[in-house]
Amino acid sequence: MLANGLCRFGTITPVYSGGDVHGPFLPQMECECDGRCPRCSVEFELDVDFDRVTPERPENEKDLPLTVTSRDLMSNNELVTPAHFLNENEQDEAQDEGISIVKIGPGQCLKLKAIARMGISKEHSKWCPVAVATYRFWPIITINEDQCATLTLDQKNEIVECCPDRILELDEVTGKIVAAENAYEIATFTEDLAMTQTALKKRAEDDDFVSC
Repeated sequence: MLANGLCRFGTITPVYSGGDVHGPFLPQMECECDGRCPRCSVEFELDVDFDRVTPERPENEKDLPLTVTSRDLMSNNELVTPAHFLNENEQDEAQDEGISIVKIGPGQCLKLKAIARMGISKEHSKWCPVAVATYRFWPIITINEDQCATLTLDQKNEIVECCPDRILELDEVTGKIVAAENAYEIATFTEDLAMTQTALKKRAEDDDFVSC
């Protein structure tokens, strides 16, 4: 149980509430101290004793195991605290007061000191970011008005409907093909559009009706 608790303990993220963390803190590899100091580390203490806490618990909970959570961690830096929940919704739905570490029973206690350091994932995977950054191409949608004027209403509808992302619309007033309002955000796959246009062209060398 203790081993599992220590694994969960390692998933608790310290949060700095003083702004940019790179100002007051340095990665340990860049710090000139001998081991650790307040410039490159923060110390947390945890001291929870079931028998000491139980008298203060409600009567209906005194015989139940005591859950040790991130709320029990005491930091030596008032600006650095554990992140207890991901957001307010998680906090409202949680049954515990913070991230559960371990459960203890009568006669049991958990006492430890932990050091939090800032680092990079090159040094250790535990510092690997918990988010993924992605990129995508921003489409350039060009509608050839002259070419589209040669299409029938049914053909225009065919071009609009063939694209799975629905990046095109048919203007109800003018009957012209136009880009959807959020087309630039949702456009990902236009191969079907290219194939449909090719089939509708009178000559293969004709310009596209819509390019993107």
